[in-house]
Amino acid sequence: MASRYLETILLLCCIVTMFSSTSAAYGPRKLYCCVEFQEKPVPYTKIIGYKQQGYKEVCNNDAIIFYTTKNKKVCASIKDEWVRTALVHLSSKLKKISTATL
Repeated sequence: MASRYLETILLLCCIVTMFSSTSAAYGPRKLYCCVEFQEKPVPYTKIIGYKQQGYKEVCNNDAIIFYTTKNKKVCASIKDEWVRTALVHLSSKLKKISTATL
């Protein structure tokens, strides 16, 4: 009887371990991954921020996610010239803001 109880406990532990490691492998449930890239440039005045997505992360490809004034996410390839130019523009804008507040 005791061995049957131990087998049941062991089986439950294995099931719990399987499900907990699976959810950790796929990351948070509300993860946003870029799978397609917009080739048309977004105007600088519409971009309010960005996030870099790396290929070593859960999403498995390099991308820049721009956040726009209309609360949209725009996926773009870091290889595109307009994306690199937009990042330089945002960086200089941030420097101006940070020096103005000092």
